[in-house]
Amino acid sequence: MLEHALELKKPLHDTTMIEIFKIFHRATEEMSKSQSVTLSSSIPVYNVLLDHLEKLLDKQHKEHCSIPEIRTAIAKGYKKLKTYYAKTDESCVYPVATILDLRMKLKYYQQQQWEQEYIDAALDVIRNVYNDYCQVNSLAINDSSIQEHDQNNFFGMFEISNDSSKENELEEYLRKPVINFKTNLLQWWKAHEATYPHLSAIARNFLVIPDISVPVERIFLAEPI
Repeated sequence: MLEHALELKKPLHDTTMIEIFKIFHRATEEMSKSQSVTLSSSIPVYNVLLDHLEKLLDKQHKEHCSIPEIRTAIAKGYKKLKTYYAKTDESCVYPVATILDLRMKLKYYQQQQWEQEYIDAALDVIRNVYNDYCQVNSLAINDSSIQEHDQNNFFGMFEISNDSSKENELEEYLRKPVINFKTNLLQWWKAHEATYPHLSAIARNFLVIPDISVPVERIFLAEPI
């Protein structure tokens, strides 16, 4: 009976390992889709993987891993993943990309039950970025207007623009509901560039930041050395 149990032990461990890594395989496949994945995919993927490992470590959960050796490896993996996840707080790119992902916006933070102070912090980040973009763009427009203005109309250069729609771009965007997850973000922002000129510019700069190196690696692998 003991010999039979030992024979079953390895297949049992193999099955457990397959179940543990299945979700990592799926995450890698999704993140490797260079045509659709944007930086905003990072936070949801981190959360899914962390939740998965937490269940495996939780003795009260039905998915708890009871094999000591594997559980030790899971704990180390969880710690490492948390280390990288914490680094997303060090940059403004993640909250900006997440909020400009119209499939998630602030709704994602709320559904994940983030504390309000963290949601407010993310909102402050994108407002600051938005204001910076508006200011830079406004200065560029004013400089251009002064240079091209009729030299005979001296006081005309001091005319005040009555375009208030740009000031409300971000707030208007945030009021709109989230959309289907199958939507291509970059195509959507391109199509709505006239409605959200400033936000579209920000989206182009932030959403195209590579999440991982997989699509880039394909280029090198395809080229002969």
